[in-house]
Amino acid sequence: MGCIFSGSRSRASLYRVEAESPDQTVPPQAFSWDRADRSDAKDFVYKDLMGQTKVKPPGSIQGQQFIVDSCENCSIYLFDNSASVNIDDCNNCCIFVGPVDGSLFVRDCRNCTIITVCRQFRTRDCIDCKCMLACGTKPIIEASSNIKFGCFDVSYKGLIGVAYRPAALLWNLAPSSSCSCHTFFLAAAQLETIGLSRFQNFWSDVYDFTPGTGHWDFLPLVSSQNTLVACSIC
Repeated sequence: MGCIFSGSRSRASLYRVEAESPDQTVPPQAFSWDRADRSDAKDFVYKDLMGQTKVKPPGSIQGQQFIVDSCENCSIYLFDNSASVNIDDCNNCCIFVGPVDGSLFVRDCRNCTIITVCRQFRTRDCIDCKCMLACGTKPIIEASSNIKFGCFDVSYKGLIGVAYRPAALLWNLAPSSSCSCHTFFLAAAQLETIGLSRFQNFWSDVYDFTPGTGHWDFLPLVSSQNTLVACSIC
């Protein structure tokens, strides 16, 4: 039993493909890997560096994952927001990391200074490291020793909408205080991009997975004029 409307059209006519006119052109199919502006993964890795200063200015990372691996005696500055950051096997480095939407994971590092704004901060198998944080959750340490924590207090263009200045630490808040730091009361474009609150900083509420006590402490309440981080380009 067929459709009453099918009698006037043959099966061949239903499936016939019309020939293209000679002047009709079909645009080539575009793929993401063919784009000229496609990001190169190598642009988001610092690996096997020795005694170098590396800077990523605002707008150069744009929410990508970043990796710092096996660097020694280096100063590294990431002045842009990222999805996540892994810092592995670094020794005697100063590493500044702008707002991280996810986790900043520090592993197997020795005698490093880490200054960052992140949603989650974790260390594992680290020794003698200083960490200045603005952290959206409790910082976590595991199998680490002599880790010192302090409150993030650094500004730069893009984070708060003002010009670069020396990354000086204005150390005037006790670890037990409810610390948001004056930097975070200012308009912060990069913080807003990743949805981090300027008014919640759990830098001092450290959670230690390692059995026992004494694996971490706070940095001195008042620093000298010698800062923990100094950027020559500021």
